[in-house]
Amino acid sequence: MSIHEASNIEMGQMEDFWQILPHEQALFQKKKGVSKLVYLLFFRWFEKQAMFPKSNKSIPVDLVDYGISLFDESIKREDFFEFLKQDRTINRYKQEIREYFDFKTFDENYQSPQSFLLEHVFKEKNDVVLQDLFCTHLKKSKIEIPHESILVKIIKRIKEQKEHQIFSKIFEDLSPENKRYIDEHLHSNNNPENRLQFLRQDAGAPTKDSVLQEIERLQILDQFPIQNLKHIDDIHPKQRNLYRRRLLTDTPGRSKRRSDVSRYALATMFCYQRHQEAIDNLADYLIHFIHRIKKIAETKQQKLDKEIGRRLGDIDQLYELAEINRDYPKEIIEEAVYPTVSQETINQIIKTRDFAKQSKKRIREATIKRYANSYRKTIFNILDHIEFNSNNVTVLDALKLIQGYRDAKTKYYPLEENVPLAGLISKQEQKNITENDEDKNKRILKKDYECAVFKILRVKLRHKEIWIKGSYKYRDPEDDLPKDFDERQEDYFALVDVPLSSKTFTAPLKQQLCQQISEFDQNFPKNDLVKIVKKKGKPWISLTPLQKIEEPKIVQRIKESVLEKWGMIDLLDVVKEVDLRENFTNYFTTAGNRKILDQESIRKRLLLCIFAIGTNTGLKRTAGASRGTVEFKELRHVKNFFINKDDLREAINAVVNAIFKMRNPKIWKSISTAFAADSKQFGCYVQNLMSQWSPRHYNNGVMIYWHVNDQYICVYSQLKTCTSSEVASMLQGVISQETDADIEYQYVDSHGKSELGFALSYLQKFDLLPRYKTIGDQTIYLPSEDFQVSNINEITARSINWQLIEEQYIEIIKYTAALKIGKCTAEAVIRRFARSNYQHPTYKAFMELGKAVKTIFLCRYLSSVELRQQINAGLNVVENWNSANDFVFYGKSSEIKSNYRDDQEISMLCLHLLQICIVYINTLLVEDLLQQSYWLNQLGKEDYRALTALFYLHINPYGTFELDLERRLQIQIKSPSLRAAA
Repeated sequence: MSIHEASNIEMGQMEDFWQILPHEQALFQKKKGVSKLVYLLFFRWFEKQAMFPKSNKSIPVDLVDYGISLFDESIKREDFFEFLKQDRTINRYKQEIREYFDFKTFDENYQSPQSFLLEHVFKEKNDVVLQDLFCTHLKKSKIEIPHESILVKIIKRIKEQKEHQIFSKIFEDLSPENKRYIDEHLHSNNNPENRLQFLRQDAGAPTKDSVLQEIERLQILDQFPIQNLKHIDDIHPKQRNLYRRRLLTDTPGRSKRRSDVSRYALATMFCYQRHQEAIDNLADYLIHFIHRIKKIAETKQQKLDKEIGRRLGDIDQLYELAEINRDYPKEIIEEAVYPTVSQETINQIIKTRDFAKQSKKRIREATIKRYANSYRKTIFNILDHIEFNSNNVTVLDALKLIQGYRDAKTKYYPLEENVPLAGLISKQEQKNITENDEDKNKRILKKDYECAVFKILRVKLRHKEIWIKGSYKYRDPEDDLPKDFDERQEDYFALVDVPLSSKTFTAPLKQQLCQQISEFDQNFPKNDLVKIVKKKGKPWISLTPLQKIEEPKIVQRIKESVLEKWGMIDLLDVVKEVDLRENFTNYFTTAGNRKILDQESIRKRLLLCIFAIGTNTGLKRTAGASRGTVEFKELRHVKNFFINKDDLREAINAVVNAIFKMRNPKIWKSISTAFAADSKQFGCYVQNLMSQWSPRHYNNGVMIYWHVNDQYICVYSQLKTCTSSEVASMLQGVISQETDADIEYQYVDSHGKSELGFALSYLQKFDLLPRYKTIGDQTIYLPSEDFQVSNINEITARSINWQLIEEQYIEIIKYTAALKIGKCTAEAVIRRFARSNYQHPTYKAFMELGKAVKTIFLCRYLSSVELRQQINAGLNVVENWNSANDFVFYGKSSEIKSNYRDDQEISMLCLHLLQICIVYINTLLVEDLLQQSYWLNQLGKEDYRALTALFYLHINPYGTFELDLERRLQIQIKSPSLRAAA
């Protein structure tokens, strides 16, 4: 039970709080009246928190009043708080309570807490998580938790100590040659071979030149003792990003003023991180090129299939021919066949078959030729610089063979060569990569075999059956899991909040599945909106479309009244007002060691930078429109030193949490736990790996994935490629968001759901609620083979394999825990258990769990029109959020004009911050307006439901335009009309 705030204590919790248990009676026998009440409060508070109240003001008044009502109503609240002023008595009570629980007071010199902090200080994502972890450790160690100010001070000191340890270790690992290399190539501003600017560049578009550039970067970074720097991986990415910013914002002069230990350590950490990224980029290029070869063949095959279909004409004639052969096997062909299917038609079928065979051969030859001429050299260049590892020895042998014969001029592999085929290349593919030579010997075509192996390599890389040494994205899958899972299994099960027994885990799910299917089956005859019909001879679920719900007219009147009362408000003033109220600019920290500018100057420039980036107008235009109050170079300085994605996320979280706290529950009702997630495509420069062609939007760009609650508060945003998994994005957003929001329900569109997504969402303790656009072919999986249904037999399938789930239960929880603690990303888990990895037992178990959870959802979805309306309304909210993107991010045709991923992400986060500031201000404006009795009398239940804080009828995103006819441009040359007059 949390007792930090009165609002967190419910009636049942208060009763438990004030109850004296039998084994505690002896403590309170001599306590009477107010002293007994005070003693019990301190006793229970310490029991729950391992600390005493910070101050008298931190004790909830409601809690005290409830205690008085239980013990002695003659006691007054004032008497209780007056008693707290008796310092000697209170201190004696505290000491007695400490002794009862066998706790000791905190001392900064204790070795155990310091060791704990040193171990964890840079492993957690922020100081809040670290502080909670530290408090839990103190409680387990029976040490009283100190005041928050002391905790902050200790963590700051330990951070400095840990940083010195890390930097010193790196400094010791560097040889004199390494240090000389850093000085000559990274810290020198006069050396024309300065490598730092080259190293900081992001990977370009997938081309041969980009590959060569990335290889060159990798060769530069290989000069460092990378293998000795594995301990850098233990530092949280957020902290590593801070060090990276610190290095990249250093001038050569400022860098030389640093101590040698700090200077070399920063450069080395940057190079270590960039080394991982270079290998990741090369692997991405490899996957891209292999996929492109595959797409070339598929595109040609699709054209061939259309041509075959055109030549065959009506395919029913083939069926008729088959039926004749079945019904009249002994009849004369001329009498039985030709009256129905003419000889010309049969000749055409034969010619089409021969044409298809020849065309397929030509397609294969053309694909191999394209591979050999355009991609082969580049792919082998990549293979030369990355090292594969796998438990699948056959794949590694095949890659070794391919590289061994790369320069051989022969068409075939030698007959005596043992080419890996079994267990690697399918029987059908083996036919395609072999042919008979002049001596009728069956030979394996070298380049065809290479293509076949590379296709397999791409698949196995994506689900990590093969991993790459030194990579982060494609690292050993065991590194994605907690290394101490076996030793701390009970702790991890508690973290995920699941039972230790697999049967205890499956039992309630099985019961819920039985209940939902039974209710759906029993109520099906009464459900007029859902029917089971036939489509192409198969059962098909027919669902009546939802009726469109119009926005209440009074909501539009409220928006117009806001405009009438406050007029047109500049977007920059909106952001300024939010900052003056919430001080979100305090979350932006400098990449340097110190700040020279005063806080007000930094605040002003930060707000202008956020506005310039979030509207996409740019720093130069914004500085120019400021009428000389700020210069472009000043904004650029603040952007480089202060604006980064981690601090932007902290600022967004601060504003979001402020909205949650200030919202009037009478107007906005309770804070919603239902969120909708969807993506929006933004145009983007194409010379980078993030920008891709979108098959859904027919355009190049990137995707931004939003998580918005049904009251228009966006809690998280992600920058993704157009082909990335929306299921992974949905999961990552729920796990990564750090606001006070508690996500219990997650609405997604059709692209955001999968059986694996259902399984993982169930394990992460939230309901995945997708909107099905085509629900007709869905099936209901039964809880057991003997489970009986009466009305929905046609759409039922086999039973769930509970035994498989129970057998793989520990592995399932291992991946769930890894996601929970941030050890791996949702994308890594989704890739690992992609459909191409269907033989993996854990994949099969995840699928069975997902089928069970999906079936429960389908029964609810088909039974409840209210649920379908709720999901649809939630997704309309995120679509409205998307439409506001174009209003705010209006500059440069709403296209992200950068090839750098960090800049792209910063643009997204500044846009997010601007929009959430609009929601913040609109919340205040609407609440201010609705204080008038006129509006309160007009609003009904549905009107409150439709109220929104995301509207911009009254927002001016462009700035102020002033026209002064007296002020002229100083141009010496006169116009022709003026010259004629003269």
